[in-house]
Amino acid sequence: MASCAAQRQAVARIEVRAFGCLLEELLARCKEGPLLPLHSLRDACLAEAPASRPSFETIIAALEGIQR
Repeated sequence: MASCAAQRQAVARIEVRAFGCLLEELLARCKEGPLLPLHSLRDACLAEAPASRPSFETIIAALEGIQR
């Protein structure tokens, strides 16, 4: 049986994928601005292997970097 920490990490990776799906929908509606960094972030969030997906800490840092 998986530990609580492992279960939390697995759920977080699923939530990251859900964020990637949301980002994909938003990007489909945006036609302006520098979107390449957001496309890269979306692709990372939608990685097939859950362990390859970024953490939310990494996502936040990426979004803050894009904002500047």
